This record gives sequence, C-alpha cells and structure tokens, in this order.
Amino acid sequence: MSILSRRLGRYCNRPLLGRAIRSFATVERISINDLFKDTTAIKSRITRKPDVVDISGKMPSPIMRQYGELMEQYPGHVILIQVGDFYEIFGEQAERVALLLEMGITRSMKKYGQAAMTGFPVRALDNYLERLVKLGERLVLCQQFELRPGVFERRVTRVVTRGTLTEEGLLEGQRNNYLASISKIEDQVGVAWLDLSTGAFRCTELEGNNLLDCLTRIGPAEIVADESVLGHIADYLRHHQVTFTPFSSIFRQSEKELSEVESRACQIIECYLEKTQLEQKPYFEEPKRYLGNEVLMLDAAAVKSLELIKTNATGNKENSLLSTIDLTLTSAGARLLTERIRKNVSLTDPISKSIDKHCPD
Repeated sequence: MSILSRRLGRYCNRPLLGRAIRSFATVERISINDLFKDTTAIKSRITRKPDVVDISGKMPSPIMRQYGELMEQYPGHVILIQVGDFYEIFGEQAERVALLLEMGITRSMKKYGQAAMTGFPVRALDNYLERLVKLGERLVLCQQFELRPGVFERRVTRVVTRGTLTEEGLLEGQRNNYLASISKIEDQVGVAWLDLSTGAFRCTELEGNNLLDCLTRIGPAEIVADESVLGHIADYLRHHQVTFTPFSSIFRQSEKELSEVESRACQIIECYLEKTQLEQKPYFEEPKRYLGNEVLMLDAAAVKSLELIKTNATGNKENSLLSTIDLTLTSAGARLLTERIRKNVSLTDPISKSIDKHCPD
C-alpha cells in the first residue's frame, strides 16, 4: 500500500489515503492488484466527475442510494454502512459523529458538490460502538456480504442501542444492562425489564404514582414506550441519563399468566427486539412476575439519600454502601450484589435461610 500511495499521491490529495483507496477500489470494483498495474487509468477515473451525487441529488450511486433509504427507514439513527474493510458515515451524520468523537473528516467526490464522509476500520467496531452508545446514539449496522467474487450485498444486521448491548467488553461489570418498557391502561401501569446479557426477564403491575420509584429500583439503561409516557418520566430520564426510545406495538392476546398491562409491557420489549436484532435472535427467559411484597420497597428519595449505589456528591460508586461491602470477584457476582441492594428481601424466611447457609455458627 505504501508503494501505491506514492504512485497515486499526486492524483489523490486527501487524508487517510490507504482507507480512501480501499473504499475507492471497493466502490469501483477494482482489485488492489489492478491499481498497481495501471495508474494512468486510475488517474482518469479519479479526476473525472463520477456518476454519483449526494444523498439528496439525482442519479445516486448504489451505496449512497441505500444510505438514503436507510436514513428514511431509521430516522434518528446513525447509519454505519460497511464499504470494504471500513464502516463509513456520510453527510450531516458524518459531520456530527466526527465532532462527537473528534475524528477526521473527508469529502467524498460528488457530481454536484461534495459530501462529508468519516469512518473507522471494521476491526475497531466495538470501540466506536461503546463511545457512540454512551453518548446516547442509536446505531444501524449495515454489513457487507460477498455473494460471489466481486459482487456484494449490504443489509442491516442489527440496530444497536444502550439497552440491547450484549458484548461483555461494552457492559458495565457491576450493574445489569436493563432494557425496560412501560405500558399504561387507565390508572394502572405495567413495567417489564430484560437483561439481554443474562436473559433475565421480569415484569410487574403498579399504580401510576409508583412508576418513578419502580424505575429507580430497576435502573434501566434504556426505556421503550409510547411517546405519551414521556411526559411522566422526562425528569427521571434527564437526571439518570437514561435513553428513551419511542416505540408503538400492536398488542395480541397473551397466553401467559400475566395481567393485561403486564403482558403489553412484555410485548413491547419482544417486538422491539424483533425490529433491532435482525440476524441473530437473542435468548431470554419467559417473563416472570415480580412480586413487590417480597422485597422492601424503597422510594426514589430513600435510595438517593441512603447512597446505596452511588453518592450524591460525585454520582459514582465510590464511598457508597455498595463500594463498602463489595468483595465480589466476578462481574456476575457484582451485578447480583447490586441487584440485591436495590431490591432488599423483606420476608423473614429467605433471610433466615441465607444466614443459616452462610453463617452456620
């Protein structure tokens, strides 16, 4: 590639030349070996006005046409489209992502002007997923598949959000990564929550005035619900930095032993996963009803003032109750301890059995 860069440098004055050449070769369906053989032909192809235009223009290239279609299909999402060994982002999305991540930006040659373009290597996907998801972005992965030599197909394989992360390296080791949903029927509210990394699926029914306390105990990373719910939880989302995803679902009659409002909350999560996990369907348990009478119900004010999970001064775990008693050795153990602090068992029988088991003397 260094030899090729020197031979083409005078014709292609753009940063990250190696990446640009690979992307150019993929789009133009030219092998790297052919690039070595005939730089004159490459010069003419680079300097001529290509038959591609911006997303909003006429006669777009297949990649740009597909990119525009994905933007319409997934509004509010950042589209990552694989071109060769890189994931590319175009247009205004590229400018915004480059600003968020302090990345370099290039200009993709167009027939009527120029469009911004930025990207990163496929091998660095996890790193960029983590950074973008932490900033609250929702991402669409459009991967490239080779049907036969020189012929490629690109299709969406996954929609990545904070609540749908499953990669161990992207999860916080000491807390569950819950995807929660909310349904509402008159004064009754159903809440369901699922951790995709463990498959644990729970739901409960409560009165509307207890919703915020319930969400505080769960601590979800993302909430999906109808937009009508947003007004009731806006302050909670802002204070706890939780992602909210508007989502509507067509409800069906459930055969599970759940109330109607609980069943609807569970169906929201199930439908949401069908829309986002396209290639590989995740495993999760059948939803189980969470019984509030089995735990000590602490409201949001009590959880905050007692500094059970994090301190009020810094918002971090350090110097909280959790940090004081946390002697766990694994991520699974740390998550279990956090869960038990959030939902303290109130029945005497389970407590006595636990003491007898771990402290027989």
